[in-house]
Amino acid sequence: MKKLILAISLLAITGTISFAQDKNTSAPAPIAAPSPQVDRGPMQEKGRVYAQSEVDRLQKPLQLTDRQKEAVYSISLKYSMVLQSGGIDKQKAQEMKETQLKTTLTPEQFTKYKALSK
Repeated sequence: MKKLILAISLLAITGTISFAQDKNTSAPAPIAAPSPQVDRGPMQEKGRVYAQSEVDRLQKPLQLTDRQKEAVYSISLKYSMVLQSGGIDKQKAQEMKETQLKTTLTPEQFTKYKALSK
């Protein structure tokens, strides 16, 4: 009987120790989200090319200021990256882009932009 109680006690202690050790190692460390400024290789490069071509296309007809050129570039880059990531459909992304451009361009420029985009 003494041997049986001793064996059960040893099993209980061993089980408790093993569970106590698992708790410390079971939760993986959280992974940090990548910074939006991280270079994403070919996808980022395609976005830059698109954004620059958009600025070049709109610069002359809309007579963009330097500040507007920078804004159009960053809006177009963001639009391109969203489309390439597949996180949103093209129609919704275009609406978001136009909303941002509307705040950047003058009303006359935005009207010309809409005519050029058709």
